[in-house]
Amino acid sequence: MAEFGETEAGPSIEIVSGDQLEEAIRSTSGLALPEALPVLPLRDIVAYPGTLTPLAVGQERSMRLIDDVLSGDRALTLVASRDPDVEEPGPEQLQSVGVAGVVARMMKVPDGTIRILVQGTQRVEIGDYVQTEPYLVARVRELPDVVEEGKELEALTRNVQATFSQIIEEIPYLPEELQLAVANVEDPSALSHLIAGALRIPTSDKQELLEQVDVGARLRRLVEILAHELEVIQLGTKIQSQVQEGIDKGQREYYLREQLKAIQEELGEGDEQAAEVKELRERIEQAELPDYAAKAARISELTRDLSELLPESGAALKDRTRAAAGALVVFHPPCSLQHGQQVRGAVEALLVALGAEVLPFAEGHLCCGSAGTYSLLQPELAQQLRGRKLDALTAAGPEAILSANIGCIAHLGAVSKIPVRHWIEWIDERLAGS
Repeated sequence: MAEFGETEAGPSIEIVSGDQLEEAIRSTSGLALPEALPVLPLRDIVAYPGTLTPLAVGQERSMRLIDDVLSGDRALTLVASRDPDVEEPGPEQLQSVGVAGVVARMMKVPDGTIRILVQGTQRVEIGDYVQTEPYLVARVRELPDVVEEGKELEALTRNVQATFSQIIEEIPYLPEELQLAVANVEDPSALSHLIAGALRIPTSDKQELLEQVDVGARLRRLVEILAHELEVIQLGTKIQSQVQEGIDKGQREYYLREQLKAIQEELGEGDEQAAEVKELRERIEQAELPDYAAKAARISELTRDLSELLPESGAALKDRTRAAAGALVVFHPPCSLQHGQQVRGAVEALLVALGAEVLPFAEGHLCCGSAGTYSLLQPELAQQLRGRKLDALTAAGPEAILSANIGCIAHLGAVSKIPVRHWIEWIDERLAGS
């Protein structure tokens, strides 16, 4: 059995060998498909044959299922839930088509949940459920592809490859390596599964693609979805360009400064604009006005953000915040802090000094979409930026998302499943619990 277990020295990693995985996959393919398989419900996820699906498992019945599967042949069925809000869906709340697969890897994490990697093998139709406790088990029947070779299928394949390549060039969350992988996939069915699994499209569309056994019809539907996605992406890029050109610099600064002012007043930070004071100092110095430059320098020295002031007390706070030790957090530095005030790394250093583990994330320099330019004038763009930012912030599995901006916190927290807090609130809670 391959799993990530706990040893006296800490977490250890063991990976299923290639021979073991191939044997497990063969055992679930073709005629060897068991009459019934354990069913692992999925929320907002659809797995596909021939693809690897990473999953976080936390429910007791699902963890029991994984334990039993790993002690056997590692075979199970992944089935999407009709309603993702249902915590423990029953048979009537699950889709009728899923994917048989093999648990390739498993890791236990400190919060008691587990992470698994499942290799999908074949599409299956879910029949009668023969067991509901301690987890679901259902009869399954393979649903093989129906392929009609010809020029139309070849044309559809090329169209899908070309359109998806255009999308990859426009969307940051899709790696460039995927473009090369798609170009080298010759099997039309495998191509459709690879692309459908990579796209962020509604779960209903993903399920529709999975249930379509006719490869030609599946590719035609995928062409429609890709064309729509590309049109939306290109339109969004055009709108963003128009907004940037249409709103002059003064208007942009007005919206951003008004938002920053409201946030600082909410936080009780005495000065009006720390970033503006520092900017004015730089302008005076550039204008070569020595009398005013000295005064500006003094004001700038006295104007300090909380994130600059509190880290000096890190040593004194450490003994009082034992509750922070080992906590997994991610810190989103707002644009006003890292770009306006040019303050970078101070909060992260303080959190680490207090014992927290600050997880890294990609694209930390980008806006989350809460800035006035986006949230007031282009709410759709703001939502796209928020989704992209949350994907990056939550990738490493933090316990909490911390920030230093009320606007960012409200914007991200409105849809985040992980708590979003102000970093000073988070520290205060640890002080109270120490």
